[in-house]
Amino acid sequence: MANGKKRAHIPASTHAALDACFAPRQMGPIVSIAFSDGSVKLFIAASSLNAVSWDPHSEFQLDRDAKACTSVSWREFDPALPPLLAIGSAGGGGCGEVWMFREQLLRWEQVQQLKSSSPDMDDDGSNNNQGGISAVAWAPRLGRPYDLIAVASGHRVTLWSLTGAVDALEVKRVAVLDHDHDVWQLGWNMLGNWLAASTDGGEVCMWRPDLAGEWLQKNLIISRK
Repeated sequence: MANGKKRAHIPASTHAALDACFAPRQMGPIVSIAFSDGSVKLFIAASSLNAVSWDPHSEFQLDRDAKACTSVSWREFDPALPPLLAIGSAGGGGCGEVWMFREQLLRWEQVQQLKSSSPDMDDDGSNNNQGGISAVAWAPRLGRPYDLIAVASGHRVTLWSLTGAVDALEVKRVAVLDHDHDVWQLGWNMLGNWLAASTDGGEVCMWRPDLAGEWLQKNLIISRK
């Protein structure tokens, strides 16, 4: 923004912040920040009308094998469910994770991993997941009978469905979307039926399922050089 100015500074960590994501508005002014040491820290604004001062809300640490937390994405608000976060990590064969906030205990707990039983392999037999997760995105549900999370690693985006009770989630791999270049960002539309994936090749690939549920690339946006 040409006329923008810094409203607040959050002295959260001496480690690099790799991603940040605001919580659903129904939860109030809360922001989650992912750090390069594998930690996720949440802060809440002292005032929603003038968010200058931010206080610690909660935090958690990923598994010791995770060298960094690379991406965070909130599940949309549901009064019947506790707060839920999708997390991406790098190092140690980084994977996607789902974390739940237990308000009675005031702590976060991992409830599921979004990880194949066998690693995804490239055509030459190499593991496409060695660099870890570059982005995660939790889709809006809007009537769908299951939740859907997109996880980007290398040139692939894996779609995972989640069903069942929140503390006993059943996870299923729905689709693997291949790209010509590494994917760095993901975004859903408001209905959760279009997925945009931006790559380091200067492209934005638009994906949507057909009537049979197969995910297909419908559009390709190429940046001007």
